[in-house]
Amino acid sequence: MEIDEYREEFTSGAISLVIAVAVTYAVSLAYPSSDLQWALIAVAFASFFSGFFSTLQTE
Repeated sequence: MEIDEYREEFTSGAISLVIAVAVTYAVSLAYPSSDLQWALIAVAFASFFSGFFSTLQTE
């Protein structure tokens, strides 16, 4: 498996991750959570893989 083969998928996953974590953090400022760290981790994993596999399936 070469990394260049999945460059577009990784890029899409990373963009998705950054946007989702930023939005989650912004919402947590308005509605504080007692467990923000775990929420950010869960959102990061979910958004990265969502972006990764959605791009992978469209080709």
